[in-house]
Amino acid sequence: MPSLHSGLAAQTNAKEALLYPQKFHSLFFILINFIYLKERYIKLDVLSNIYVCFFIFYF
Repeated sequence: MPSLHSGLAAQTNAKEALLYPQKFHSLFFILINFIYLKERYIKLDVLSNIYVCFFIFYF
């Protein structure tokens, strides 16, 4: 049911926008994902480069 899913996603995004500044939240989310992926998979050089590009883009 895509309509229900998109409605829940919009509600969650609205709550997060109220709780955090959007840019900070995005950076925090990327950082958490980066640490989590590094913990699980050691050899992710390509993905690491993508995350570096994300950081350059955000700053």
